[in-house]
Amino acid sequence: MRWSTILQSLADVAGVLTLLAVCVLVWLEAQALSRIDNVTRRVDLLLTEMRNENAPAPWTSDTHVHKNCYTDRTNVTCTFTNLGQTPVTTCTKGKLVQNADSGLTLETVVMCTGKLGPAETRVIVGPWVNGFADVICYKEGNYGKVLDFSKCTFGTEAVDLPTLRKALAKAAAE
Repeated sequence: MRWSTILQSLADVAGVLTLLAVCVLVWLEAQALSRIDNVTRRVDLLLTEMRNENAPAPWTSDTHVHKNCYTDRTNVTCTFTNLGQTPVTTCTKGKLVQNADSGLTLETVVMCTGKLGPAETRVIVGPWVNGFADVICYKEGNYGKVLDFSKCTFGTEAVDLPTLRKALAKAAAE
């Protein structure tokens, strides 16, 4: 046998081994990409599920949600319960009006429930803005000022969140 034939045979074997190695590497890469695609699909499904879970619920008036509110000197505390079958979001604010014709009123910050699921209950606390309830609605008691609701009317008002958002966006644009 000649050396050239042996070298040619070795070159052919080396070529076949190189081709085989390239095929194995391509196959391994395809397998890795397939696993990455599967993981990516699973992550996308989880992200979609999380977005849907955290998406804002449709807004509804606070009259469509069971609500119980009370006040003290500094805050209004409201308990909201969604008695419906679908998630909702609702907003309200507390209002205190002095019964005398003085025109004195006090309001809280807007209190929103966020996404309130079916049969879910949430407690929201909103502070009075620009004062305390006992400034316009009090009587002198044994221990100083105490709230006197015979002098004031306490209630809540529904806040139309979509309209409020539009007004705030318009004000911010100006």
